[in-house]
Amino acid sequence: MADLPFRAPPAPTEQQITAGLSARLVALARMIQIGSARRGRNAFSKKLLADAEEVLGRAGERMRLSSSHTVVVLAGGTGSGKSSLFNRLAGADLSTVGVTRPVTRDAHACVWGEAASGPILDWLDVPARYRYLRASALDSGEDDLAGLVLLDLPDHDSVMTHAGELVDQLVNMADVMVWVLDPQKYADAAVHRRFLVPMAGHSDVLAVVLNQSDLLDSAQVDDCAADLRRLLDFEDLHEVPILVTSAVSGAGLAELRQLLGDGVAARRAAATRISADLDGVISRFKPYAGDASAAASGVRAASKTRLADRLAGAAGVSAISDALRSARELRAVDFVGWPVAWFVQRLSGRDPIRKVRLGMLWNDLRSVTAGPAGAQQAEVDNALTDLGGELADELPKPWSQTVRTAVRSRADEIPAAVGSAIGEALPAEDSVVWWWRLAGLWQGLLLGTAAVAIVWLVLVIVFGIFHADAGVPQLLSDTGALPWIGAGAVAALGLGAATASVCMRLVASTAEHENTQVTADMRDRIAGVADEMVIVPAEQELSEFNRYREEVRIASGDAGTAPAS
Repeated sequence: MADLPFRAPPAPTEQQITAGLSARLVALARMIQIGSARRGRNAFSKKLLADAEEVLGRAGERMRLSSSHTVVVLAGGTGSGKSSLFNRLAGADLSTVGVTRPVTRDAHACVWGEAASGPILDWLDVPARYRYLRASALDSGEDDLAGLVLLDLPDHDSVMTHAGELVDQLVNMADVMVWVLDPQKYADAAVHRRFLVPMAGHSDVLAVVLNQSDLLDSAQVDDCAADLRRLLDFEDLHEVPILVTSAVSGAGLAELRQLLGDGVAARRAAATRISADLDGVISRFKPYAGDASAAASGVRAASKTRLADRLAGAAGVSAISDALRSARELRAVDFVGWPVAWFVQRLSGRDPIRKVRLGMLWNDLRSVTAGPAGAQQAEVDNALTDLGGELADELPKPWSQTVRTAVRSRADEIPAAVGSAIGEALPAEDSVVWWWRLAGLWQGLLLGTAAVAIVWLVLVIVFGIFHADAGVPQLLSDTGALPWIGAGAVAALGLGAATASVCMRLVASTAEHENTQVTADMRDRIAGVADEMVIVPAEQELSEFNRYREEVRIASGDAGTAPAS
């Protein structure tokens, strides 16, 4: 007697099996969703996604139907005797038997037991006229088959096109598949290549019957069975049992009936078939998850800092800082500078040059708010390319491409955003430090004092030395006060120049401190742009990759194990 694949040790309860399958199916649905969102070159295989959707839909429909029924199909080629086996198992000539041509045009179903089987037969699309109930058989010792739905399929090699399509459909929908072969065509390449080899992962719900053993002597039966075993082993179908039967003599029918009974009694065939289907399709998803070391850890802090520095460099933050310092110093001269020096510059023509230079500096600063251009834009592109490579090089396809795409997803917006960030950090062109105005007022007082002293000095000289009209006040004619008046004028002028020198040094120091703050603010804002437009999209894609890996783990049935790191 052949080993029976459906006889299993104590297994999880039906509720546990259903819950486990549900979790795997939900994970598969999420994998399909993730894969479908990633299209284009090196994307998820369209055929894989379509096959996965088919498996998901079929599994969902089967799980919604009766779990008290086990669907078993008898499939085979013309003349293999599967219809004869079907009739012998059903106990009546329900399916027309033929030898030289395909006779079974539609699927025939025989149901053991009176439990409502209409919905599952409707799902299988078995015509009403080919549905048979074998309820009375349960009274004659076949109660172990209660819930069995046995289907006799059309010949897979039928000349009728719809028959081959129907076989493909029902083989995919069945819980258990029994392939009926005959001694003449058991090695038929079409059967092995089209049906058996693709079922290598379904050994638990697959059996092969070598029928028509009555046409051979015992030695020939042994030779055929041994050769068939060799073929199946070569095709990685090591666990698939081979039963030798004869619909004519009844040989092997008891073993076949027991095999079916064990499968029905276990009430696990449907779940086992769904699990096998899931295993098959999920194995095709696994290459997209990479190996155990492929988990993405996100963008490292050093990478974020490096990107922000390169964007700041591309925008010319250092040059902007120098220009701002120069502009602030030139602007401060109008307030804290010594007016005498300004007057001298005015006479010499240097002051207009200062004004022009100040205007050019602010024009340069304003132009920066439009963002990097030219060679600087190339540096932005290089920075994005380098970060994309750093994040994606170790990832499997298509993630290596999608992460690079995510890094560059807003590349066109970055220059303007960087320019705006710099503009927001720059002080207003007309901004004035509060103490500048006080210094300017003090300089005005000193200048006024010096001017009064000079005028007084002139008047004393005029009225005192040249003996002007005697009615002149003593204050304007006392020549003895000339040294004091001259000293006061010199002191006022000197104090004004010293004040200007001290104030300009203070302006330079303040401008340096301001530049440090403004530069830090610009870098922080540029880092914010890099985070929003580059880092966040990249980390979202890396997070999706890790989520995909987790869904693959769950869909593989490894929900109870720790995820690979």
